[in-house]
Formats: sequence, C-alpha cells, structure tokens
Amino acid sequence: AVPSAIHHAGAKPVYVESTTGYTMDVSDLKRKIASSGAKFCMISHMRGKIADMDEVKRACDAAGVVLLEDCAHSIGVRFGAGTATCPHTGHHGLACAISSQSYKMLNSGEGGFFLTDDGPMAAKVAVYAGAYEGLSEKHITVPPKEVFGDLPNQLPNYSLRMSSLTAAVVRPQIPTIEERVEKYNARYYMMEERLNKHPLIEVPKQNAKVRICGDSIQFNL
Repeated sequence: AVPSAIHHAGAKPVYVESTTGYTMDVSDLKRKIASSGAKFCMISHMRGKIADMDEVKRACDAAGVVLLEDCAHSIGVRFGAGTATCPHTGHHGLACAISSQSYKMLNSGEGGFFLTDDGPMAAKVAVYAGAYEGLSEKHITVPPKEVFGDLPNQLPNYSLRMSSLTAAVVRPQIPTIEERVEKYNARYYMMEERLNKHPLIEVPKQNAKVRICGDSIQFNL
C-alpha cells in the first residue's frame, strides 16, 4: 500500500532498510536521503512497530525532507516516555494517515483519516476526496474557505469521501481503544515472555519511548 501511494503521487519509491525489530534503520535513511536526493520520507509503522521518531525527524529536517507518517497499523500506539499519556503516533510528520480498514484497531470495513496542521495540504486533500461545488463549507474539520481559494477548479475530485454510515460504525469504537490496548498488551507480554524462552525464537524488544498496542506479535527465528 505504501509504494502504491507513492506511485499514485507520480513519485519514485526508494526503499530504506529495516532493523531486526522491524523499524526503519535511521542510518540507512540518512544514506538513502543523500544518495537519492529524496524530497519526502513516508514511514510506515508496520504492525505497530515504531522507529525512534525523534531521530527520524531529526534526519529529515537536517536534509530538508518532508516527513509523512503511515499510522494505519499504529492506532493506540503512543510515543514519548513509553506511557499511555504520551502523544499518539503521527505527531512527528507534517501529516499522517490512519486506516479504519478491516483488521485495524478501528474497523469500518474500508476507510480512514488524514491528519495534518498544514492548511493548504488539508484543503487539497478535502478537494481530492470530493469537496466540490462548495461542499467544503459543510465539512467540520477543514481550513477556512479562503485557504481553498481556486483549488476546487484546479484539482480533480476522486470521490473518496467517508460516508456517514461508515463514520457511524467508527465512532463508538474510539472510546474503547485504551481499554482494548490494555487487554492486548497483557496478552502480548505474556506471549513475548513465553516465546523468548525458546532458544531459536526472538521477539525483538521495542523502543523504550513507545507504549505499544500489542494487537499482533512478530518474532525472528
């Protein structure tokens, strides 16, 4: 899905190596930025495994690279001091995307969310999603009308709006995230302890800055 998004944007993907803990290798990120002249870095928090986002952000800022976060798999995961009071993943990049596709922590079958503090970017996304003929004025989470300017006449409409029915399926699930995270993590750490007792199995330790959401478990053989 991540390379597909890059392809849809008309860009060329350059792949960065991962660590044995399934997170982006920051040293290789720096090498790939230097060798490719990258303008954007799209990091995917696959299976809720989070790189040291402070270091990723620092590497991108030093090279003038715009950081974007794919948080499809990291709903409920928090980054900072490794606690439940830390900010949710997605706050290091200029923008992030959250999926509510099946098997995610928020499940509406299909759908998702785009989050950003960047007004022009938010306006463009709203237009691409289908805010044409003044429909943006009915949207409660978009920038003011003046930010849109002539964008509805300049950009195509891909009709990717989330329906009211889909939103109605998602909303009741949001208040249950923390409760489910607590249950999932208890099971996760129990399984981690048992699996790590096997001499040929390793469940990699996650960054101490991360409060995980253990809705799945991965291990090395």
